[in-house]
Amino acid sequence: MVHHNERTDLDRLRQIIEGRRSVRHYRADSVPEDLIARVLDMALWAPSGWGRQGCSFVVVQGSVRKSLQELFCDALGEVRPILENIYPREKGYVDKLMDFFSTYGSAPVLVLAYAGRLPNGEDDVLTAAVALQNFFLAAHAAGLGSTWTDVMRVREEEINSIVDVRNQKLVCIAPLGYPDEQPKPAPRGKGRVSWIGF
Repeated sequence: MVHHNERTDLDRLRQIIEGRRSVRHYRADSVPEDLIARVLDMALWAPSGWGRQGCSFVVVQGSVRKSLQELFCDALGEVRPILENIYPREKGYVDKLMDFFSTYGSAPVLVLAYAGRLPNGEDDVLTAAVALQNFFLAAHAAGLGSTWTDVMRVREEEINSIVDVRNQKLVCIAPLGYPDEQPKPAPRGKGRVSWIGF
């Protein structure tokens, strides 16, 4: 039996999940550090493989953000063929993505997510991905926008040098800021859940 308050909580969570969008255009307004910290705290409450809590985040703005963007712009020639391979019949969309990567949507903050290690020594990318889902939902609930990006990992070694990270796998570079757009939701695919024994 579902009690009224439980139904309300579930409805609110559904509203947050369905309201989240991949945002690629941001206002120039700075994001308060304490708000970013609250969002990341919720990300760190995500479940983790083997309970190891190994993933970590690096939050960047200011001059280091500018240095990363200069690196990203230098990498655009490597990025376009990758995107064209992923979207071979969607040149217009590739052009939009290239425009986004040239500034990262003017987001004032970048959040870099890094994987921890599993007991067998492999990179625990899945735990970072789970934490990022919490991050994206918490950001949306806080009135912020973000999106998953990973194509700039073509310059991972240089990125890690700029942010002084060693011996960790870069999983995602997520812009963070106040949205300057309201993207429409993509329709959800049907038939992706199988029920057995019901």
